[in-house]
Amino acid sequence: MWQVSFYLCLTFFCLSSFVSGGIITQNTCANAETDLYYCEYFEKGTVLSIYKGGTFWGRKNNDTCAPIRKNKYVKPKNWNCTLDIVDLLKKKCDGKTSCQFQSSNEFFGGDPCPGDRKYSAVAYECIKPSEPTTPTPTEPPEEVVHGPTVCYTNFIRINCGQKKIKTNKVFFGRGDSSTCVYGYGYFGGYFNFKCDASEVAYKYIQQKCDGQNYCDIWNIVGSGGGGVNANLSGGGHVNGGGNAIGNINASGSAQISCTPAQLPYLKISHQCVN
Repeated sequence: MWQVSFYLCLTFFCLSSFVSGGIITQNTCANAETDLYYCEYFEKGTVLSIYKGGTFWGRKNNDTCAPIRKNKYVKPKNWNCTLDIVDLLKKKCDGKTSCQFQSSNEFFGGDPCPGDRKYSAVAYECIKPSEPTTPTPTEPPEEVVHGPTVCYTNFIRINCGQKKIKTNKVFFGRGDSSTCVYGYGYFGGYFNFKCDASEVAYKYIQQKCDGQNYCDIWNIVGSGGGGVNANLSGGGHVNGGGNAIGNINASGSAQISCTPAQLPYLKISHQCVN
């Protein structure tokens, strides 16, 4: 632990500074100018940081800044009376290389020791200024594209240009009796029109399209051994190269409940990601 002391005493006021273990404590008598200069002159490249312990306005002993009468020090009656000035000084001084203010009731906003001479005690450190942080730019979340309804036997091309496809949500089946029935008549109330093979379609489209720049998907249902199955067709081509369409028949692995007579329709939501 090291300690350095500085004193400047004049007729009307007394200034004293103590440097101990990196904490500077500076006392200034009432109505004198306080100049926190240590960081600027002795610790180049640092700034002030007010230290809570030891910072106050008032008195904590009967010797510091005691008035002189007839060439003798007069002991103050009140010597344990203080006002908390930490927040005030932190707002005024923190982050500066030096700081000046008047040690007075008016500046600190109160008189903790009425009738007695007071002094300010300011404890502070010289610290390296914090580096300004540049906010990391954040890209907005990728927009979810809700594709059109693809009627039975039609196809859709998902195109992300230079970005990559990421399948978000798929519906494949039928949920009402009116969508995509133009030219096929109307499903009457006697007909069980509801069916849902979305899980099968999602896994297939995700497998074939995710990571590609574009992808073609046909809405086709065909018969396979053991039952009616999803027979969606799809192809994905990086940077648009080639036009081959890969086919899948889920026969034996993913039985679904939709028949061609139910005219299942397809809806795909996707994102285009980097």
